[in-house]
Amino acid sequence: MKDPVHVYEIRPRKDKRGVDLISDALPSGRLWYGEADAIGNAIGYAKFYGRSHDTVIRVYDEAGNVIETHEHAAAFSRRIPVMSQYLVDRGFAALSLITALLLCDCSSPNLAIEGNPMPEKQVATYMTSVTPSSAYDTPPKFLKGYAPFFPATEAKRRHWGYAVVEFSVTADGATSDIRPITATAYSFAEEAMYAVQNWRFAPARKHGQPVVVRMRLPFTFRS
Repeated sequence: MKDPVHVYEIRPRKDKRGVDLISDALPSGRLWYGEADAIGNAIGYAKFYGRSHDTVIRVYDEAGNVIETHEHAAAFSRRIPVMSQYLVDRGFAALSLITALLLCDCSSPNLAIEGNPMPEKQVATYMTSVTPSSAYDTPPKFLKGYAPFFPATEAKRRHWGYAVVEFSVTADGATSDIRPITATAYSFAEEAMYAVQNWRFAPARKHGQPVVVRMRLPFTFRS
């Protein structure tokens, strides 16, 4: 029997903070996208996530009218596990959410606990560079900072969530220009950004001199 068509809707948010990708095919039912190319990233993720099914992606304007429709035939008949993949291409930034699920592997003895020091190894494992590697000889190294809190606004509605944030590590090891990329809900992105703004790093270096680099990090929240 032919698999059902997966339908994805991309709708602008009433709070003007990007768009929501909505589908019954998504584990959480909804994903939030907030960066400059939010619609493009949402379309890219829907294409990738729904690649094993015939997929219809509809983009809506603020008035509720369909302004774009994308239809894609199934690329293969069986879904391939992608938990170990971490694609950092900007056009598919949302795919990092899959890897974010690994951040809170309950078998790990080095889990980050909200409000407590963030394990250095955990940050090093999942943080990736947006800046080309040719721009530095050694990457930044996480020194200290605290794990984000589970947002109080979501505690009664769900027991987990995720967010991906992007930030610059400056020449003095501070963080700046912190931006949300995607999240289960915006409040998860807010908590992640609040935490990262107080983190400290040993800066990246080029020819022995500190340089500014752009980094990306996924977070998983569990209550």
